[in-house]
Amino acid sequence: MKTAVFGSILLLIVLVIGMNLRTVRTARTQEPAEEGSIMWYVQQAKAKGKNRIEMGPTIVEYGGSSKTTNLKVALSLYNLLVATPIQQVTLPYESSEIITWSKFKSLEALSKTPTATLTKESSATPPTELLPVAEDEFVIAQIGGSLKIDDVTVIKPAEYTPFIKGERYVLFLQRSPSGKAEIAGGPIGSFHLRGNGSIQPLSKREHPLVKDLREQFGNSLLSLRESIKGKS
Repeated sequence: MKTAVFGSILLLIVLVIGMNLRTVRTARTQEPAEEGSIMWYVQQAKAKGKNRIEMGPTIVEYGGSSKTTNLKVALSLYNLLVATPIQQVTLPYESSEIITWSKFKSLEALSKTPTATLTKESSATPPTELLPVAEDEFVIAQIGGSLKIDDVTVIKPAEYTPFIKGERYVLFLQRSPSGKAEIAGGPIGSFHLRGNGSIQPLSKREHPLVKDLREQFGNSLLSLRESIKGKS
């Protein structure tokens, strides 16, 4: 009889402990994430019964975006080349950013300068999927992209027009020995090369560098190339 009573008490204790553990687990899964983080947006979407949500934009101030960076200055500080994205990976960065990494292959070096070596890199590390980086390749990090987390698609607005795999671009950039690169002024030093040989700035801002290419060369890659060769 005592054994039966003891067994019943033991079973009751086990059940209570199990219920408490489930309560703790439930509380942990429902613990609110830090406001503005990726997981916070996931929780917001789930609370509203949505499977898709957009994060707030991030404003970035790039080196080379100064009004003093005209074409002459850009050519003295950055390499100018034609390149194409060959691989892209989108990943979370820290807790509140989404970054799309693009691995580019250089197609043509239009202008080179010794000062175009990037000596100070950002803390973001290129994903292993894009490594190693060959001599004629480089990787660029661009804020923006989308990730699917816990059945919710989280979208981070791109800081500027996203690079498209397989398209060609004319870029003013500095490259580090590791292969990471930064573009002059971000979108300011980025131009989409169209099939007819014209270059379209990715920046929507009027800037001396954008203005010089338009007014001096009519946004023509051929005219720009011939001018650079004539000065070399």
